[in-house]
Amino acid sequence: MQSKRPSIKWRGESIATFRLEKRRQIVPFLISGGFFFLWYTALFHSFKSEEGIPLWESFWETLKAEPPIAILLLAPSVPIVMLLRDLLIGDRLVFDKNQRLILKNKKQVMGFDQVQALVIRLQTQTPTHHGADLSLQGKDGRFVFLTRCGGYESCYALAQELAVIIHAEVKTLQAER
Repeated sequence: MQSKRPSIKWRGESIATFRLEKRRQIVPFLISGGFFFLWYTALFHSFKSEEGIPLWESFWETLKAEPPIAILLLAPSVPIVMLLRDLLIGDRLVFDKNQRLILKNKKQVMGFDQVQALVIRLQTQTPTHHGADLSLQGKDGRFVFLTRCGGYESCYALAQELAVIIHAEVKTLQAER
């Protein structure tokens, strides 16, 4: 069974981008979603609704009378947007050959000269199937996780492609149990 290999996309001749496959978990998103649901439910029920006046009309009247309450309504929207972005989009790694930098979401991770190796860490999932994690290893010993591949071959091909860009060696390590 062939697994889909993560790929590098080029923008011009000097900038390569790679979408990071994060170890996403849906549980934090569901917990946060539950909290925000309860937050807004309690907030909307706190508005005084008289007989015959719809909730939205009461809500609008309260906002006009007390504008600072809008902060209570808008504050949770920032984490909601960030959680959705992390869950659905993930992170993007940019390899800039002109500046010789590796950027993650527009923030510098390390320079090409700081990379010692691309490390493939083999993960034994079952006796017949082996996955692999790809990381950057800095000269200071720091590791930056890039992606999890379905198989060693796809991970090695991606590592070779990245090694050509940043001029680093590719190492393979067996995962510790």
